[in-house]
Amino acid sequence: MTAHRTILITGGTGYIGGLLRRSLAHEPHTELIATHHASPPESDGITTWIPLNLEEPQASMPDCSVASRITHIIHCAGLTSFAVTESDARRVNVEGTRALLSMAGSFPNLQHIIIMSSLYASGLTRGVIPEEPVVSKPEFANAYEWSKWTIERDALTTSLPCPVTILRVGTVLIDDREGHVIQQNVVHRTLRLVARGVLPLLPGTGDTLLPFTSGMQVAQCISLLLSSAAPRVVHCVAPMSSSPDLDEAVCILHEVLSTFPQYCTRALPPPRLIDPETYAELCRGVAGTGSALFRDALRSLSTFAPQLYVRKEWDTSWFTQMSSSQDASLPLLALAVRHIGEEMFSGNHVRA
Repeated sequence: MTAHRTILITGGTGYIGGLLRRSLAHEPHTELIATHHASPPESDGITTWIPLNLEEPQASMPDCSVASRITHIIHCAGLTSFAVTESDARRVNVEGTRALLSMAGSFPNLQHIIIMSSLYASGLTRGVIPEEPVVSKPEFANAYEWSKWTIERDALTTSLPCPVTILRVGTVLIDDREGHVIQQNVVHRTLRLVARGVLPLLPGTGDTLLPFTSGMQVAQCISLLLSSAAPRVVHCVAPMSSSPDLDEAVCILHEVLSTFPQYCTRALPPPRLIDPETYAELCRGVAGTGSALFRDALRSLSTFAPQLYVRKEWDTSWFTQMSSSQDASLPLLALAVRHIGEEMFSGNHVRA
């Protein structure tokens, strides 16, 4: 007989939190509790909402009747922008997770904690990223990456009454097999700017692999983690065999956009990759001149650009062995570009 479980999802109103609430809503023998720190969302008849603001230095405990029911925690709350400041990353991501871990130690029936992280917790490390803790502190491109590495270190070294799993997620490009995109990130914004002809040049090295995934794969991975022995670190990223490098990504981008007449009429060439020195010089050169849109586009890339010169490879052994799904081979980038093209070029006008 399957035991009843009560899952606490922190950051229940965010993208990953919402994804999990929908995917776990009809799981048998499962109660969902999700946190909010503003006004409670409208009831869906399934989720129990509780106020919990981990950004406060003295985050309040859930009441005893709630705390005693919790068997699993999925920690999704946090800031996910590559442009986050170090002070905000420390306050929200690092200190917020420490507050949760401290709180979790007093949940009497807790069985498993899953901490959402990122493949970029490995910082600017080159080569193979194993499904293991990153022990030595690497260099980082931004404060977001540093905060994720720090969270992983804290979660794996804190004394807790149950196992902890770090789930490192790649860049979520699409939500499902149809290519829907609910929440856009730096990759989507860059794709849109290229489609508009604003970014003819891109930072990066052609052989840099792009670690993409889908919301659907994240939900499936978490479902598997909830019903299996708890590994310490898991990667939820498309396997390298179906992951494009930057050269391939530029070709896919141009080929898919070229199926839209509005894009073709402008006869735009594919964007050209430039080396870090040229990119830095370009950023300096347009700092006070040129198109404001072009300046903003370069600025939006600046906190992530260093990663585009670093070839990473990654192990996905756990998810590959546990999952029988063929979704890992979905053409994620092509589906995302198709979705963006349909949004931008619907009708006779190009949309921003």
